[in-house]
Amino acid sequence: MKELEKLKTKDAKDRRIALKVARAVQQEERKKWNKNRPVQHSYGEAEGEVDSESDNEDEDEDEADREEEEAKAALDGTAMPREESATVISISRKSCVCGGTDHMRRSSKKCPQNPKMQKD
Repeated sequence: MKELEKLKTKDAKDRRIALKVARAVQQEERKKWNKNRPVQHSYGEAEGEVDSESDNEDEDEDEADREEEEAKAALDGTAMPREESATVISISRKSCVCGGTDHMRRSSKKCPQNPKMQKD
């Protein structure tokens, strides 16, 4: 009960109001600071490398080349459409309950189980 009475006092109310005002002032200061801060673009680099400046440019280039080769190898391993083949294989596309992969819902005009199309 004493704690509740302490919270209702004028000093406690003034303290709560002062904290709210201080938070609002800090928020405005953060907004201004972020607005004046220069924008740093990563342009495809890893997030950890954006802020850190490296002295070894060759190592960065080697690492970028290695990452690019790994990405190409990963793309070669997945089911990507090739220029020489006309079939496209989807990796994890949702399908309709009828089993068709060109649509996802029975309400589609392409679905043979569409109740609106079966009224004929």
